[in-house]
Amino acid sequence: MFSPLTTVFPSTTAAALTAIYTGSIPAKHGLTSFSAHIPDLKDVANLVFSYGFSDGRQIADFDPFLNKLAASQYLAEKGVHSTSITDRNFKGSLLSAVHHRGSAFSGYHFTSTIATLAADALRENERNFITIY
Repeated sequence: MFSPLTTVFPSTTAAALTAIYTGSIPAKHGLTSFSAHIPDLKDVANLVFSYGFSDGRQIADFDPFLNKLAASQYLAEKGVHSTSITDRNFKGSLLSAVHHRGSAFSGYHFTSTIATLAADALRENERNFITIY
């Protein structure tokens, strides 16, 4: 099934990437910026660096935003392996946990290594969906 590709509102990186990785619009996935109020924690969290704004505490293993499969989880059910290639500093962040659920994480330190990481991922799996950011 195909449908037109459109942008999202608000047109922020967090909203757009989450829409791509989940197949949901911001009104459904709820992420419109790199920070979000987390009612259970009674705090606003920085989703990239995974800390609470009120007291600076680190927040881990918390995904209150999505109640549906991420794209890589959906693809895994169809027999397609997913690899996410992104800056290694984002590994373990709350936003990465939302975006890359069910995907192998391949972190780069220098962008010049992205092509090699992608080639390695393709060699490892015949059916592989690769995202690079």
